[in-house]
Amino acid sequence: MCPLGVTACWQGIRGPGAPGVRVVEMRLKAIVIRFALLGSRPYRRLMTEAHAQRNLILILARDLASRLATPVFVVDHEGTLVYFNEAAEPVLGGTYAETGELRAGEWATEWTPTDDEGRSIPLEDLPLGVAFREGRASHLPFRIVGGDGVARAIEATAFPLLIRQGEIVGAIAVFWERPAEETAKR
Repeated sequence: MCPLGVTACWQGIRGPGAPGVRVVEMRLKAIVIRFALLGSRPYRRLMTEAHAQRNLILILARDLASRLATPVFVVDHEGTLVYFNEAAEPVLGGTYAETGELRAGEWATEWTPTDDEGRSIPLEDLPLGVAFREGRASHLPFRIVGGDGVARAIEATAFPLLIRQGEIVGAIAVFWERPAEETAKR
């Protein structure tokens, strides 16, 4: 220990949250400061594994969506549209190949979502927006104008995709056209 009361030590953290991350701990009198060595090899490996887990979950979600007969929309943790299935094409008025990846703000306005009175619905209030931003399931009936220019009344239920509690990887929305007689009642 030096005359100023500074000590330093290296520790390896072993546990579920950060295996192999090295921490530098400096003690200056009664103050403890910790620095994770972000450039260390174990940290990079940990981040690569987390990225691979995110990708795997999105790949599995896309695979599931491709096998469903119900329209499904998949977004990543930033809200970027990464896939919608063939069943969604007639409702959205176009194919995924035509649409491609869209950022959250883009897909939230691409299909012009409105409530039954014609008021625009912001991304934050759409079920998919709630699912990937707040990490909870949401359901809402609303209207869209498809890529083909046809207005449709739909309902959507969305839920988050998680790696662990509180760590959102993306979200999935399952949606369908509302029957005309139900739409007329509203």
